[in-house]
Amino acid sequence: MRFRDIHKLSSYLMVIAAYAAVAFSDELGTLTVALGVVGIAISWFWEPPRVRPDRWTIAWNIAAIFALVYTFLSVIGGGGVVDSFARFLVFLLVAKLFSRVTSRDYLWCYVLAFSLLTAGSALNGDLSYALCFLAFVVFATWALILFHLRREMDENYLLKHADDASSEKVEVERILLSRRIVGPAFLVTTSTVSLAIFLGASLMFFLFPRVGFGLFFQKSRSGLSMAGFSDGVSLGGHGVIRDDPRVVMRVTMGDKPDQGKFVPPLHWRGVAFDYYEGGQWSRSPAGHPTRFVEHRTGTGKSIFISMNDREPDPKQAKRGLRQEIYLEPIDTTVLFGASMPVRMDLDLPRFGGRMSRPGWGLNGEIRFPHSAGIKYVVTSDVNLPKEDLLNQSPSTPPGKMTPYLQLPRELPPRVIQLARSITEKATTPFERAMAIKRFLLANYRYTLKLHDEAGREPVDDFLFERKMGHCEYFSTAMAILLRAVGIPSRNVNGFYGGEWNEYGNYVAVRSGDAHSWVEAWFEGVGWVTLDPTPPGAVSPFGRRGDSILDEMRRMVDTLRLQWFKWIIEYDLARQVGMFKKAAEWLTPSKGGGRRGAATVGGFLNQHKRTLSLVLVGGAVLAVGGTILWRRRDMRLSLRLGSGRARVHPVTALYLRTAAFLARRGYRRPEGRTPREHAAKLCEKGIPGAVDFAALTEMYYAARFGEGAALARAVKVEEARRLAEVVRKAIRRPRAAGEPMVNRATH
Repeated sequence: MRFRDIHKLSSYLMVIAAYAAVAFSDELGTLTVALGVVGIAISWFWEPPRVRPDRWTIAWNIAAIFALVYTFLSVIGGGGVVDSFARFLVFLLVAKLFSRVTSRDYLWCYVLAFSLLTAGSALNGDLSYALCFLAFVVFATWALILFHLRREMDENYLLKHADDASSEKVEVERILLSRRIVGPAFLVTTSTVSLAIFLGASLMFFLFPRVGFGLFFQKSRSGLSMAGFSDGVSLGGHGVIRDDPRVVMRVTMGDKPDQGKFVPPLHWRGVAFDYYEGGQWSRSPAGHPTRFVEHRTGTGKSIFISMNDREPDPKQAKRGLRQEIYLEPIDTTVLFGASMPVRMDLDLPRFGGRMSRPGWGLNGEIRFPHSAGIKYVVTSDVNLPKEDLLNQSPSTPPGKMTPYLQLPRELPPRVIQLARSITEKATTPFERAMAIKRFLLANYRYTLKLHDEAGREPVDDFLFERKMGHCEYFSTAMAILLRAVGIPSRNVNGFYGGEWNEYGNYVAVRSGDAHSWVEAWFEGVGWVTLDPTPPGAVSPFGRRGDSILDEMRRMVDTLRLQWFKWIIEYDLARQVGMFKKAAEWLTPSKGGGRRGAATVGGFLNQHKRTLSLVLVGGAVLAVGGTILWRRRDMRLSLRLGSGRARVHPVTALYLRTAAFLARRGYRRPEGRTPREHAAKLCEKGIPGAVDFAALTEMYYAARFGEGAALARAVKVEEARRLAEVVRKAIRRPRAAGEPMVNRATH
């Protein structure tokens, strides 16, 4: 490619990398992103001589004033400062791309691109920012080096005349169109240097001591807003629920790395509601607060939780399923746990921030304010109580369960009559509950398509008219039917299932796994999970796909998790933990076993002979390859008539002969020209000096001759003969009576 085209392409690649870092954040809006893409694409062709950008300067300046006013009003109106500023930067960047003519215009494009990349660091916390940043580092290296060369050509490239009497600017258009200035070797070399610098900076990032983000600012990422899960339930209020593939949390279960692979799908409990009215679930003041006991540890807290309105039992927490959960930032403060959580371990930050103290909700909810991704450990009781124990529950619930027997005032009587007819043959509360669950599973169909109830009560419309709905309709209908026959119940929102990721050994729970179910109270046992939604309604994300695309998606998700862990939320605690693991790896175990570096050391000692041969052989190949490559370059430089020649053959012959004389003691002093040096050798009567002077004149003609015709007229064979004569003359022994030359004077 021509130099000008490579410079333009590298500049645009740098701009696109910075723009993508912001565009992938989902903070600019679809319209802004689309307009930015179209503007950058059109600006590629908007340049002289096709158009005259200077004619549009006033229009762009007026537009910039309007954009600045709009940005200011957006911030005043409550918009985000960073995202509003990023939109303004996008406009300025597009405007400057349309106005680029000189090197200074390209420099402004680079400044705006770097500003966009900086804004992206605050808006985009995803793995996509890492890829954009890496691309920006490489493309910026190309663009800035080429920009420097172009500016030198535009402003400082002067042609010096022989008499040095005057100088004039060279026409640089011919140079800009040249294909020889920049080639693949330049791009590969600069990319390698950029990546090496990037890796070095990454190493410093991991090793340089840090005090934690909380001391200076609260690290945060924007929360996920999900269609299937919310902190409140309004039947018919979500519209069409979308299958959202975004990961909400990643869970490692049990003590073994792959234990989660064999655990059946679980209900990931989040929020719970006790009051239903007008098609909406909410929390009433009469709802029971979450019962818990705190135990402070060295770095955080261990919280023992009771989901059955009794004092927490620490012994029970030892028998449950352990889950290590990495929760993404979502638009709620609730923390999730499998089935019935009985213990939670939280690591609290040492410095300020909103995560300093946990908060607790009603109805067994576990709340903890957090604005960034959070890691915690939950122990849960995932086993359902035995049926014999459930059947022993008395039919009359205690008075404290009255809030969970509330029925809406607008509920039609036929709903209560339906509940009684379904359970007329059941003798215990548990049998009545199972009869209602079987009735819903057998007579109603799951669908994501919602319709207008035309003012009817949603549960009544679902049970008697539409007879189809999504999980929130099934769970709400069961909760109301249970209450109608005297069984306390509450509606629970969370997630169900998840996809096993074999690369990270965790279960990925996605937004599309959002789910609703019921918890029913049985006296003497406590709250029990009941799910009346048909099994076929499970989210497609809960089923592990085995296609290549599915495997690639799981690999990318594993990389994204590592990015969040080690880049976005990397702090002093994680740094210390990494150093501790490294120290353990470098230290032999106490039992005499070998691990870590000791194992590696044993391997190296066992195979030291083979490894030595490999290292020596590699060094020999490297040296031999370097020598052969240099000899190849020399041969190419001596070819005649070849477009691959690097220097004129006579020039190469002169340089080698001068180097030979220098080794023999006839080095050319600094400040003396080659012609003056040859004349000095002739004056002193050095053997072969006359022939060396003739070779010097041929060198001047070949290198500084006016025009290529004169350079080609120089006879290369004659130059080879003169060089050989000089060598033989210097090597000839001194004859008897011949004066000795003091070489030190030369």
